[in-house]
Amino acid sequence: MKNKIFNGISLVVPAHNSADVIAQTAKNYCTLLSKLAGKYELIVVCNACTDDTEHIARKIAVKNRHIKAISIKERGKGYAVLKGFKTAKYRIIGFMDADCVFDLDSVAEMIEQLEKHDCVIASKWLGKNVFSIPEPLTRKVLAVGWKALTIFLLHMRFHDTQAGCKFMKQRAFNAIGKKFICNGFDFDVELLYKLKNKGFDIKEVYVPLAKVYPFSTFRLKFVPGMFWRMFRLWSMNL
Repeated sequence: MKNKIFNGISLVVPAHNSADVIAQTAKNYCTLLSKLAGKYELIVVCNACTDDTEHIARKIAVKNRHIKAISIKERGKGYAVLKGFKTAKYRIIGFMDADCVFDLDSVAEMIEQLEKHDCVIASKWLGKNVFSIPEPLTRKVLAVGWKALTIFLLHMRFHDTQAGCKFMKQRAFNAIGKKFICNGFDFDVELLYKLKNKGFDIKEVYVPLAKVYPFSTFRLKFVPGMFWRMFRLWSMNL
């Protein structure tokens, strides 16, 4: 892998009640970014946390000049990512989940492809059988249903819109506007939809999981809201 191929990278980490993992995740992500860019920043956005996530994030930010900690009251991945992007200062921006489940060597190779593309997104499903992915059955069923909905309504043929690992050139994000309907886990779909409609080149890359955590901040109660916002997004473009 080549070293320092980018001048700077800003990575946003939405962190809701991630006290158990955020310190190690921040360390791992900083190691990843240091291999790719001469300058980098890790922006931890603590959104509606009720545990010690914010305290831990601010503590590690004091010790590491590359880390910033921000707190917002809104619950929702989309809110957190957008807040982080607003403070990002480098030309390459991206976001990754706080649980650090992807193989980071593969993530680095994925990010390198921004030399040729406007946006690169990780996919744990690309070229894989649904039963071979080490995730709970509920997530698999939801993923298949969600994929079918994005194809039917939005004509987007990505295998995995929800993977928490996406990077893009900041100029691409700046071109799509900052007003989003989807502010939760469905944020990823609207982001990709807007980038695609603006003609930006999006490359989906298979990135294997390094581990699977037994917990997740996703809950089934979020599903109705996600579907409703998806239909709103679709109806606005009829």
